[in-house]
Amino acid sequence: MGLSIGVFGNIGKIGDEMVCLPAYYVLKCLYPNSHLTLISNGNNAKNLFTNLEFIDNIISFDTYKDSKKKGGGYNREFDILLVINHNSINTLKIAKTILAKRRIATFSQTLMLKNGIFFVSKIERFINPYWRQSHMEIQRYINLVREIDHKIFDKNYHFIDFNQIRLKTSKIHKDYIDKVLQNIKYKKYDKIIGICPFSQTSMRKDMNFNLNEWLKIVNILSNKFQNYLFLILSYPKANNFDCQKNNVFVFKNNNDLLNLVEITSRLDLLLSSDTGNVHIADNLKIPTLEIISKKTYNQWRGGWYGGYCKAIPLPYKWNKNKDKYLDKFISEAILILNKL
Repeated sequence: MGLSIGVFGNIGKIGDEMVCLPAYYVLKCLYPNSHLTLISNGNNAKNLFTNLEFIDNIISFDTYKDSKKKGGGYNREFDILLVINHNSINTLKIAKTILAKRRIATFSQTLMLKNGIFFVSKIERFINPYWRQSHMEIQRYINLVREIDHKIFDKNYHFIDFNQIRLKTSKIHKDYIDKVLQNIKYKKYDKIIGICPFSQTSMRKDMNFNLNEWLKIVNILSNKFQNYLFLILSYPKANNFDCQKNNVFVFKNNNDLLNLVEITSRLDLLLSSDTGNVHIADNLKIPTLEIISKKTYNQWRGGWYGGYCKAIPLPYKWNKNKDKYLDKFISEAILILNKL
């Protein structure tokens, strides 16, 4: 019988879920007979990963607690529990309540410097070599897997084919997006360009263009490339993005993220803020141009899967020269669009 492996502590936003996906695949490649359970926060993991064969089960923490209380299937302990959010003392405390022979997390500089916490009982922690990583979030989670058994990891990791990790939609999603595209007569355009201006995190940290600036980008590019269809990718809680033009269409998704995955798979290029859809496009190897905070450039940018991703880093106080970065983004977009 294979290992029983649990993963707990993901914040649950789209980007946070997506950067963990390679680690889940590595787990199943290295331990093919294992049973992999994600104990999730929210519905995004279940929605995005429901069609992936290498993840055996996705449950909420409430479901785990109820099952444990009633003596159900989750009353048995995991052989391994990987803890994702290493910077939250609350997450680490809750992880200790999950039955497991071993619990593994990354050592947290944040907890050490802000809270004076060097040691956490009942949890094995390791120092991740951020200083030599180009995609720190993805590589940190993969290193979590390495901590299970260094010898097995080092012997077999380089054989793993990450081309098999692509997100999968169903016929329902394909039919839905087919209908959306047919309604806007997409076949009369040469290319489909996605625009993703919405990002709660980068807006909050002032690392994104505002909606009027994104509208300026859309207007300039759609006027210059009238044979291209520009799709603004929106979602139910987003502000209205009013742009009425012949070759511009707003796709406002419902709560089914696999519709977003499916429509992203049809794009020839994605122009985006630093948001979860960059990681979906990365997984699907859709060419991407994004803006991202310089501070998190090596942490969250796309391009890990080997597709084309150009990231324009925004330094601290970039707003003092906002026009410079807006012009740079537009110029880069025009260069890429001319080569499609």
